[in-house]
Amino acid sequence: MLFLAKLRALMWCKVLDNICFVNEGEWWTCPFECFFSRSFPSLGVSICDATLIFRIQGVRKGDKAACSGMLLFGGGVIRALFSGLVVDYGRVPIDLFAVKVALETFKKAGWASSSALTIVLDNRVLINWLENTLQRHWGIAKHIAEIDSLVCGCVNVQFKSTENSNMAMVGSLAYGGLSRSTWLVAWW
Repeated sequence: MLFLAKLRALMWCKVLDNICFVNEGEWWTCPFECFFSRSFPSLGVSICDATLIFRIQGVRKGDKAACSGMLLFGGGVIRALFSGLVVDYGRVPIDLFAVKVALETFKKAGWASSSALTIVLDNRVLINWLENTLQRHWGIAKHIAEIDSLVCGCVNVQFKSTENSNMAMVGSLAYGGLSRSTWLVAWW
């Protein structure tokens, strides 16, 4: 078990250093086979030319809630991360806070004025609220207004849904955020 933990830590460092690319769906189940063996995308691709995808997820466990996100570009290179506790308002989807933090991180990193962004999450109801102003729940109007103002400063922002099976690494970051008292926000 300790060997697998060390292996995952080594693999994670290689992913962060753009040395390796991983298949997220196999990160926890098959650590030896999760690396892509195909030719890797060019690391010389600039942020402006790449497809930017921010995968986000929110989780609740007991009376705590956390969210996380991972910005990927150029076929899977990780360029930003965030994870941390959020205030759980009960009826407000945790993913809503993850969208806000993802947009704030994207803007602070300086990519908002030059790159389009796709935010991927597994909450179709929230995507519908974000895209259709007439169908928004009035209880989250304040949070949606904050997100709308962040979106206005970006070149183009799209929201897409995915299944939980594609969100393994983001989910592990979110669960890690439940035990952390401070936020982890980083980009490079």
